[in-house]
Amino acid sequence: MTSKTPNGSPRGCPEHMWHNWDTEYAGDLYSLLGNIHQASTTFSLQSRGKQTLCNIVMAIGMIQIYDLKAWSAAVVDSVLVNGDNYCRECIKDIKEENYELSIDDLKTECEIFPYTFKIKISNVVDGTMFLLRSKSFNLFKALRYFFDDYDRRFGIITVSKYNGKRQLGFGKTRDLEYFMFDCESVGVPMFPDGQAVAYILRTTTFNRLLHVLTLTLRGGDFFIFEVKTTQLVPMK
Repeated sequence: MTSKTPNGSPRGCPEHMWHNWDTEYAGDLYSLLGNIHQASTTFSLQSRGKQTLCNIVMAIGMIQIYDLKAWSAAVVDSVLVNGDNYCRECIKDIKEENYELSIDDLKTECEIFPYTFKIKISNVVDGTMFLLRSKSFNLFKALRYFFDDYDRRFGIITVSKYNGKRQLGFGKTRDLEYFMFDCESVGVPMFPDGQAVAYILRTTTFNRLLHVLTLTLRGGDFFIFEVKTTQLVPMK
């Protein structure tokens, strides 16, 4: 990521920030970076680089605990640490080597110290990102369908194409507040070649959310899942 935002302000300068977030475009787009990536040697070989779905679930869980305005780099890092713990719990009974974790493998009981919560994941809509046929879903129509009649909703989008699969977390927390969470990107468009940390983007409009998802995913066939969290309570 460049040392300055698109409007020319230096990153990390308090007078140009929204709480702990860098202002990319005032009143429109904000970014918050962690300090580590899920492929970091901080994590064991057993789970390293396999935690994407688990990290997304933890990010959605963390939003139930902290409003986005209270997030910091340390919160993003905590998402990855808790996501790694959750991933190792999800794969502990899987004996296959190089197994790719799927939605069906995610356990319903989760922990973010000092809380526990449960999740329910359901498939909502699928399509092709840039499809123009009127009876099928492109990303714009799918996101509209996902958010229609909801004040608050959270999801996972998985995209498959010729060079592999991409998975992101996204959602709407309240009126005029959306987010995209990415823990697996390396290099462009967010970072210089070979560089990466987990990050979250906050947008104030549906159109900006669509824009950042499109830039990050860059086409392909997609599935959108809803992630519901329930029974968030302190650990006993």
